[in-house]
This record gives sequence, C-alpha cells and structure tokens, in this order.
Amino acid sequence: MKQLLSALVVLGATAPAFAQGQMVITELTYQSQTGGIEFVEFTNIGNAPVDMTGWSYDDDSFTAGTIDLSAFGVVQAGESVVLCEDPANDFRLIWGLPSSVKVIGGNSANLGRNDGVGLYDATLTEVDRIDFGDEDFPSTPRCRDATVWPYAEAVGQDNMYGWAQSSVGDAQGSYQIPFPPIEDVGNPGSFTLVSAGDDLIYLNELYVNMSGTDNEFFEIRGVPGTSTNNLMLLVVESDSSSATGTLDLVQDLSGFTFNANGLFTIGDAPVANLDAAKGGQDFENSSATCYLIRATDPVAVAALQGTDVSTGADTTLIPTLGTLIDLIAVMDGGVETAGDVAFDGAIVRGPDGASFMPGGVFRDPTFYGDWCDGFLDFDPVGNAQPNTPGAHNPDCFIENYGAGCVGSNGIVPRLQESGENMAGTTADVGVYNGIPNEMGIFIISLDADEQPFGSCDLLVSLPGALVPFVLDGNGHWQVSATVPTLADDTEFFCQAFLSDPGSAEGATSTNAVVFEVLQP
Repeated sequence: MKQLLSALVVLGATAPAFAQGQMVITELTYQSQTGGIEFVEFTNIGNAPVDMTGWSYDDDSFTAGTIDLSAFGVVQAGESVVLCEDPANDFRLIWGLPSSVKVIGGNSANLGRNDGVGLYDATLTEVDRIDFGDEDFPSTPRCRDATVWPYAEAVGQDNMYGWAQSSVGDAQGSYQIPFPPIEDVGNPGSFTLVSAGDDLIYLNELYVNMSGTDNEFFEIRGVPGTSTNNLMLLVVESDSSSATGTLDLVQDLSGFTFNANGLFTIGDAPVANLDAAKGGQDFENSSATCYLIRATDPVAVAALQGTDVSTGADTTLIPTLGTLIDLIAVMDGGVETAGDVAFDGAIVRGPDGASFMPGGVFRDPTFYGDWCDGFLDFDPVGNAQPNTPGAHNPDCFIENYGAGCVGSNGIVPRLQESGENMAGTTADVGVYNGIPNEMGIFIISLDADEQPFGSCDLLVSLPGALVPFVLDGNGHWQVSATVPTLADDTEFFCQAFLSDPGSAEGATSTNAVVFEVLQP
C-alpha cells in the first residue's frame, strides 16, 4: 500500500483566499495511553488578525460559552493556539514549545473516543466544529496517541473523512514527544494548509463475477467532494491457464466525486448504493491483479485493453502509465497456482479453500486499514461477512498465520473470524472445509507457538481453553459469542483441530488467527 503523504501538494494558487481572519480547528487528540496531554489546536488561516476576546469552546454538547478562550487575545494570520487539559506550562514542556505559542490550560470539557469540538465567536455564533470518532465514523483515525489534522479540502467542513493521522515527518512536521514513556506524535502550535492529492485514495472493497445475476463492484476511498478525474481501475490476468499479463478490464472513473463518507462505488446495476454503473465488463473469477492508477493519458490506457502489458516474469508497464495508487492480487488455488502471477509486488489475498479465488476482499475499517484475511464468498445475500457497497466495511481485526493440513477430502480446513472485536459486541467464529459430521476442538491461547503435531503444526501455545464442536453436513461449524470485557486490550491466538478418519493420522488442522479484543 502506498505511503501516506507520498505525493504531497502544498496549496498555493489553489488555496482559498480569505480577505479577513478565519479561525478553524486544525489538530486534536484525546487522552493517550502513554500519558500525553489532550488538546485542541485552532489556527487563523485568513490574512488578517482575529481578536478572540469573548470566544469560547465546547465538546460534543456544542454549547457556546462553555470554555472561555479570551486569553488567546489577538491571533495573527497564520498563528496557531492551543487549548489543553493540563496546566499550560506542562504542555509546553512535554511538547518542547516556546513561550511564544499561546496555550490555555485547564480545559474541563474533556474529549473522548467519539466526541466533538465546537468553536464560537464573541457573538456566540458557531464558526467551526468537528464531530469525530473511529467508531462513529469508521475508517477515520482514532484520535489517541497520534493527533489528527485536516487536509485543505476538509478544513471547516465537519467531516473527519478528510482528516489524517499524524506521523513523524509528515506534511505538518509532526514529531514524537521526547519524554518516555510518552509516545504521542503530533505538532501542536503550527499548521500548514496542504492538499490531500492522492494520499487518502485507495481500493477499499472488491466483489467479483459470480454465477447468475452479476452483483460485482469496486469501492474506492478518497477525500469527500474531490474529483475522480483520471482515476482508472485496471485488472490484469494473473492466471497461468489463461493469457497471463493481458489487460482484461479498463474502467475510467472520470466525471464523479467522492461522497461525504469518502467512498465512491462503481458496479453492476443490482448493487445497492452505486455511484456509477460499470457497464458490460466483468471482473473474472480467476487469479487477477487489480490496480488503481491516476492515468497520465486515460485514452492511451484504454487503448491497451486486451493486450499483453507484462514486461517481465512478474512486472507490467502499468506503473509507467501514471501514478500507481494501489493494487492487490486475488488468487485462486487451482493446480495452476504455481504459475499464477501477482504482478508489480501486489499484496496477495486468496485462495478461498482449496481452489477458489475469494468472491470479494475488503480492508479493515481502521484508518488506512490492511486488507482483511477473511473473504467474501460468491453469495451476495448469505456472505459470512456481508458485502457493504457504498458503506464502510465490517471489522476484520484478524491476522492469519501458519498453515493447516490437507484433509482426506484434498482441502485444507480454514479457520475464520468475523464480526466485531470491541468488548461487549458480537464476534463470529467459523471452521470450513472439514469432514462432514466429524468432531473438532477449537483452541484459544494467550500466545502463539509453532511445533510439529503429527504431520500438522500446532500454532498456539498450550495450555489453552478447549472448545469441542461438531461439524455440520457441509463440514462447517460456526458460533457467535460476546466479546469479553477485560482489564486492557488483549490478543488471543486460535486454531482448530478436526477429526478426519480418512487421513493417515485421523486428524487435520486449520490455520491460526490472532484475535485482538479492544476495550471501550
């Protein structure tokens, strides 16, 4: 996945001109795990001073006059000021700020994980606000341990889908607090207007061709309200049993904009929440490498459809056709797998079971989340993890590791978890591709391990909790359970062993997964 801020464009002539002062919310964080101080930053992005006498702040009750900001006095054009929870001098010390940065301490309208910030002038008029929270607004950054700040397109818009999470050396010059154990990252006291460019754009969910009525779609994440011009979806044949390297699908996305939730979805007419119909082209259900690019010449790219674009054993000329924004390979598991190609270094997802490519793949809804190891199947109604065109994805929160053993049916059984990972919510655990009606043991451990267990591998540490189960007539088992409330965030390591009378040792095993339980 491309690096955040890989193509930074500093706004110059394209920036809006403010004929007077304009105060906006430009950075915030709530209390961190390591002791960093909660704060909100306000910046005058206009070209004239603003007298903040009589101005005020509130959290998500959004009531003017709650916290007096008069002590900021006159804020010059381009100046940033800070309201924090702790004493002002403590804040300056921790962040290494000079006395010239205006800081008001003692804020009693404290922020939480899902909250809001309101800024009011001396007439009690709201001049800016931002509602935030990674739970209330999936796929936005969690405002803890690393601050968040808005791209120019989102300044003053009350839309967290245009905000970024601070990282060391980013466009704001963010840095890590130099006082262990505090590890917060941010840059309070200054702010630079920068355009998002392609930095928040990525593939978010793909759903492919199936039998019967097509319900396939491509979903892309971007900055709300920005243009999709020159963005193109490309699919290159990656299956060795076909014309490997052929550019099978070309979809020009120009002429649209990203929705208020930061998503743009193109697909077949039966799909809900479409922004555009993709026409008659199909995303074939065999191994493929999928690209999102910003094309230098979309017409020239379209002319390459149906031609061989490979330039080597595992490369193509696609990265030369413009800016390569994102790519992923979805692979089947047929006998030709050894010759299938994930081009241009693409992350690989699949196969699903022994021989199928995933019906669909999707990213975790955490900010800039990785591709989930769990898949969508080819049933648009009964997916184990429902597809979500035009809406943000369900949590995947799992990490597969290790490999299971091939059963007497020729298939490796698969362990999959889905649902939610927040304490008090519901998670689903499923085992697939076992021998029908046979017994199994689901193991829950506090640590990973890897040691031989017959011809299979034990991938979790023992002792652990053991949960017996019986596979159904399809060789599947699934259960829903409430995620427990614990003292702190905790990882569990899970694997299943299955009875298999037809195998040499009478048993087989699944892959293992890491299940992270988050506390509110």
